[in-house]
Amino acid sequence: MPEISVIVPVYNAGEYLVRCLDSIKNQKNTDWECILVNDGSTDNSLELCNRYADEDSRFKVINKKNGGVSSARNAGLDVAVGTLVAFVDSDDFVDSDYLTIPDTLRNCDVVQKSYEKLKMNEQTKCHLPFRDGCVLNERISLYRFFINKRNNALWNKIFKRALIGDFRFDTSIAIGEDFMFQTVLIQRTNLYGFSDIGKYVYVIRDDSAMSNIEGDITKRLRVVEENIHHVDDIVSSKESFYLHDGLIYGTYIPFMLKCNRRLNDGQHVIVDSRIRALKFGSLKLLSFERKKNLLFLIFKYYINKILRQ
Repeated sequence: MPEISVIVPVYNAGEYLVRCLDSIKNQKNTDWECILVNDGSTDNSLELCNRYADEDSRFKVINKKNGGVSSARNAGLDVAVGTLVAFVDSDDFVDSDYLTIPDTLRNCDVVQKSYEKLKMNEQTKCHLPFRDGCVLNERISLYRFFINKRNNALWNKIFKRALIGDFRFDTSIAIGEDFMFQTVLIQRTNLYGFSDIGKYVYVIRDDSAMSNIEGDITKRLRVVEENIHHVDDIVSSKESFYLHDGLIYGTYIPFMLKCNRRLNDGQHVIVDSRIRALKFGSLKLLSFERKKNLLFLIFKYYINKILRQ
């Protein structure tokens, strides 16, 4: 049984796939399997996947009809047998140490790695939010980190497969599926570690789904509206009350308030109802800066509302 199952969803990635798979093949930690999920590609992606599987038995290929990245990751999780699970996107690549887990972090449910962003051959290093080797082991610390310092990406984290268990990605979520997946897992996590050994290289493409969303405020607002309802559903226990309100009022409501001139009638209703329901005591895990920003945006929102009347 391999130590790590690496799941790579593949859809028309022929232009980038060799670089990605070579970076996995060249890992210093050789105890892995790589599950390549071809999600109905129409280019040469399946041919490349099969070639790697023929040359190295650690590569395994699943060929399925197109169903989206969440569907592909679920197919990979269904057959993964490693103690740990890593997710790598087919247009990205990793350092040769990426799958190396320091001994001091082997008990962690999640190990977050450092990463770099690559755009137009310009590489930007993104540092860990905590020092190398740090472990968060208290629920309050985990939630405070997740509310204030997380990044939403799935790809720079390695998870214990037992933590995931039978849980799977929600295939109805088109944007924000990584964050929702992690929001469920953070409520199960006991030990969360940070390692600067090995990094993930995230390639920013102008034609990516996220790039298209980020350039369209109307689409982003629609995604935020949907994600608020998803957070309501998946963070509903009494024990996760501070996590729920920290996420809603630390991330989503501020974005809607900033875009108040672009809100439709239904989104105005959401903002107004959430502000009325706000209890500032529930924001105790929110950083001072985020609280200050929220109060300023609420004040500005209502001033603008009065002026428009």
